Amino acid sequence: MINRYITLRRCGMTAVCVLALSLAGCGGGSENKDEEQVLTAVEQYNAAIADSDGARACELLTAESRAVIINEMDQIEGEDVVGEDCGTRFAQAIDALGLAEWMESDEAKGREFEVSRIENGEAEVTITNPGGENGVVALALEDGKWRVDMFAEPASDATR
Repeated sequence: MINRYITLRRCGMTAVCVLALSLAGCGGGSENKDEEQVLTAVEQYNAAIADSDGARACELLTAESRAVIINEMDQIEGEDVVGEDCGTRFAQAIDALGLAEWMESDEAKGREFEVSRIENGEAEVTITNPGGENGVVALALEDGKWRVDMFAEPASDATR
């Protein structure tokens, strides 16, 4: 947990930024129920960030991801984070990093998403970016719902 704290503090909530930038423009159909649920979770998370809805975005995170935001995120872009709850803190990250505005950009809307792995309660969505920089978003099944796991190490080779 200490390493995550240092990374979050130094990088101005890099995990939120990278994940949000990776998720922009998500969509697509799926024949598999789990794939549909994974993509739906990613789409809902994406929409929450686009709407600057920190509370909704936090609801879509794993318990560990929420705990890190609540307990370890002290600064975003050099500014102190205020508020006791995940939603308030996450909303500050969205605003400070300009993520809602970025979600409306052509670059964000040009990304393609595909479920690349589902097994043992874990999933990964591969993001293909028009500029060639690809990524992976990890999800975990918690309480019967797929949730974004901001700190999981992806099993695939793509950069997260």
